[in-house]
Amino acid sequence: MDKQAADRLLKKYLDGSCSAAEQQLVERWLDDAVSEDNDWSGMGAAERERLQLSVRNRLIESIGTGGKRDFRILPLMRSRVAILSAAAAILVLVGLALFFFKSGSDPVTGPVYANDIAPGSNKATLRMGNGKVIALSGNKKGVLIDATKLTYDDGSEITEQTAEVQELVVQTPNGGQYEAVLPDGTHVWLNAASTLKFPSKFIGKERLVTLSGEAYFEVSHDKSKPFKVVSAGQTVEVLGTHFNINAYQDNQAVKTTLLEGSVRLSGGSVSGTVLKPNQSASFSGGKIRVERLAPEEAENEVAWKDGLFIFEDESLQSVMNKVARWYNVEVVYTVGVDKNELYGGSLSRYDKVSKVLETLELTKGIHFKVEGRRILVMK
Repeated sequence: MDKQAADRLLKKYLDGSCSAAEQQLVERWLDDAVSEDNDWSGMGAAERERLQLSVRNRLIESIGTGGKRDFRILPLMRSRVAILSAAAAILVLVGLALFFFKSGSDPVTGPVYANDIAPGSNKATLRMGNGKVIALSGNKKGVLIDATKLTYDDGSEITEQTAEVQELVVQTPNGGQYEAVLPDGTHVWLNAASTLKFPSKFIGKERLVTLSGEAYFEVSHDKSKPFKVVSAGQTVEVLGTHFNINAYQDNQAVKTTLLEGSVRLSGGSVSGTVLKPNQSASFSGGKIRVERLAPEEAENEVAWKDGLFIFEDESLQSVMNKVARWYNVEVVYTVGVDKNELYGGSLSRYDKVSKVLETLELTKGIHFKVEGRRILVMK
């Protein structure tokens, strides 16, 4: 997680829009930060003591009201600045800690796995229209595509493009992620094991791309030329908006979550279904089911691009599918394991896999064994 993402999480905490997982994560880190003797961002001892008291009072109020948060803030010298600077400093310096929560229990540190696996990283390939495949630099975050050349996000040039329109393909492997700015200025974040196909220049009356896997889109506005995403039999049409599509083959449905603007979904026997902000649609069997989300729930759907896994009553199988893609491992279940058992919590995508497995073991009574790049799930 970078400083911008850390600041955004802390601002959500201050205005009361955090999910339960994010709230507990921030409060634990704030409490740890101000309990140390370190003078974060020039805070004095009295200021740290007041900040710690404020955080603890909020936590007590949350427990006392059955989880409903009360955001009355105790008087603090530079209260917002102090909280943001102290917490952002420690989050950026150390990175977000793993935190999986279970009602009424605290996480406990488990054993270290002898065979550990590092998390995914910036990794992707770009296939040109002539079949040439370019391995994109892992030291860069993204690629910018325009009609004449390809560059990295820092401005360094990759290669020139031909004048003729060609199909380009950005693909991330298991254990990879990457960002791409398309020729129209649309920004796309690709999750692991995902593929995006698009032309080197959008011509005609629409901007058409094809997605498999998962991606978050911030679409450049162009009323005269709608932007369309085709994925697993579903088409999402937009003019300019922010949304996430999860279209992995191991999911039971294609899930589209809208954060800003509006989109129109079609597929199978359904056409013209319009989503509003903080709504999610599941497309399966030619049918579309729409669900209204709280703002923090919608944000949780795209937490992956900011370096977080956030699970809200998610099955063990769904959790482990995400682990398998991000850590590039195979998951094998032994007899007796309940794949449908539900989990909730928040963890950093930048911890090694042992951190995830240790916490899962402690909260639900299952066990794991790592053999090379294979994880055995056992009772």
